[in-house]
Amino acid sequence: GVLWGFWHLPVLLMPGTVQTGIPIPGYVLATVGYSLIYTCIYNGSNGSLLLASLYHASSNLVLTYGDVISPAVIDNLYLSLIPLAFVALVVIAISGEGVFFAKPSVEGGGVIPSS
Repeated sequence: GVLWGFWHLPVLLMPGTVQTGIPIPGYVLATVGYSLIYTCIYNGSNGSLLLASLYHASSNLVLTYGDVISPAVIDNLYLSLIPLAFVALVVIAISGEGVFFAKPSVEGGGVIPSS
């Protein structure tokens, strides 16, 4: 999640993007939370990139349209980390250890839950 956050650093610094002006530490923390959710989605769906990509697209839509509807969504990034952390913990709790800590399958066709 930390590497993913810094991967997006150019977009955070590029004028005219939705992400311009987002505090970098808050964004990196958010990507850590999102990476936990993505891991559960990917592992829980036997390695479906489609489901993980759809979740990423929906997150981007919320960010983009949330900023248009209410700029406070971006202005209060640190407040949004609280519900994100809650959602990440709930997803991990519901998914269970076997989904979150899945092992790569031997055949290479996804992941198998750990026992």
